[in-house]
Amino acid sequence: MDDTAVLIDEIIDHYDGGSTKARNSNSKQKPCSCNINDLFISLLHDHPCLSAIAMTMVPNFGFFLIVDLTEDNGRWYSMLEHPTWGVTTGEIYFPLLLSVNFLQGYAAYLIWDGGGRVWTSLPLFFYGANLFFLWIHFPIFLGLRSLKWGALDMCLTVSAAAATSLLFYRKNEVAGCLMIPYLMLLFYDTMRDIWMYIKNNTPKDNKPSAKTNPSAGGGTL
Repeated sequence: MDDTAVLIDEIIDHYDGGSTKARNSNSKQKPCSCNINDLFISLLHDHPCLSAIAMTMVPNFGFFLIVDLTEDNGRWYSMLEHPTWGVTTGEIYFPLLLSVNFLQGYAAYLIWDGGGRVWTSLPLFFYGANLFFLWIHFPIFLGLRSLKWGALDMCLTVSAAAATSLLFYRKNEVAGCLMIPYLMLLFYDTMRDIWMYIKNNTPKDNKPSAKTNPSAGGGTL
């Protein structure tokens, strides 16, 4: 009889202790906080090849996404006065833009990978600012048809890109050198936008030429 009572007490203690442990373990469990951002970051950390491809594609992906959402004002752009030294066809310009964007994307990957894969570093902050100014150029320039703010945006873009290149070079010389073609294209874009703003906003002189005598029926002096 005493042995039976002891056995029953052991069984009760066993199940009570198990249920208590289960309740404690359940109370310590945190709710799942998985989201797309966490999944993307984990994929980049666990797959170096995938992260290199993704970061190389980011500049062009964001650029063409913005351009696709921007109203097409190509006819308005073609009616503007362009510099004689400017590239007038997209068949030349856009392949160049694609190439330099791939280079700056891979340069950002080298900095991210070599810096402990931390997103909050100062070079990547300036890199993000540079991309932001680059992506909003077409919505400002073509979407709003603003030569003034388009030129100002290009000035901010080339400034952010120059700071990015310097910071990249200090961390990784190869990454800094990969930014040089992008800087050269941005410098061209900035000079072109400033030239177009000045020329297309200069009031046209509709007065008779100084060489023409109005009283003489248009004859020259």
